[in-house]
Amino acid sequence: VGIPIGDAHVPHLEKLAGMLAERGIRVEVDASADRMQKKIRNAQKQKIPFMLLAGDDDVAKDAVSFRYRGGEQKNGVPLDEAVEEIVEAVQGRVQI
Repeated sequence: VGIPIGDAHVPHLEKLAGMLAERGIRVEVDASADRMQKKIRNAQKQKIPFMLLAGDDDVAKDAVSFRYRGGEQKNGVPLDEAVEEIVEAVQGRVQI
């Protein structure tokens, strides 16, 4: 789930969502009117494995910040690296 810090960051996350969709990854950008903290809480309740946050610094650096389900965070990850990390994680899951 892509979580923008503000409305101005939605296009940046939609660009990333397009990159992920091209690789077969399900992704959505939460552009709802909820506050960022509520969007994060909702994603945690849904057990979303990756939350991708974007703010002014991320847009300027063409990057995103990862927030993992466990609460850890990794900031300033370039978009290409973010896509590769997610694709590798999805492909590495055991298929049942």
